[in-house]
Amino acid sequence: MECTVRRQKRIGRRILFFFVILLCVLLMLVAYIDNKLDPLVMLLAEAQAKNRISGIINDATERALSEESISYEDLVQIRYGEDGTITSLSADSLTMTKLRTKITEAILQDFRDLAGFTVVVSFSNILDDEVIFGRFPDLQMPASIDPASAVESRLKSEFLSAGINQTLHRITAEITAHVCVLTLISNLTFDMIAEVSLAETLIVGDVPSAYFS
Repeated sequence: MECTVRRQKRIGRRILFFFVILLCVLLMLVAYIDNKLDPLVMLLAEAQAKNRISGIINDATERALSEESISYEDLVQIRYGEDGTITSLSADSLTMTKLRTKITEAILQDFRDLAGFTVVVSFSNILDDEVIFGRFPDLQMPASIDPASAVESRLKSEFLSAGINQTLHRITAEITAHVCVLTLISNLTFDMIAEVSLAETLIVGDVPSAYFS
């Protein structure tokens, strides 16, 4: 009887030891996956968010230009000399300010209407093992862009050489989006700068002697 009790105690200790080892292994595996999963999800979420934001900026800018029917002549006043050459260019600050505000509001509205997206993570990336690629279902993580993300914009003007005796005058909008991406694991914040062409014209001859911004 005493031998049976001892045997049962030994078996109980072995089972307990086995479960302790198993628990330690599971904890180590969870910690490893968490350390790999968090930066991987953030990286993929940032890439998808930037693609979506880039499309939003382009679409919103194009929509603002179309709604306001803005052309180069609406943004810049050209003055000619007696010989017919361009002597100066003067920016219409009121129209430019109105356009900049319109673009910013259109982008912010699209941010508020933006639906969530899914970040797909492969187990082969988590475990750094291409052998298991496709053997397990991909992990799908919901994510979204915070609709309260901020947007700043400013208009820029530049003169570019366009060939012999030709200069391209281009007006662009530099848009900075301060974005917050929300996921189940953690949140990610980053700034994205995009430059969108608004209007341009080709100047034949000498560059104007004066440009008033």
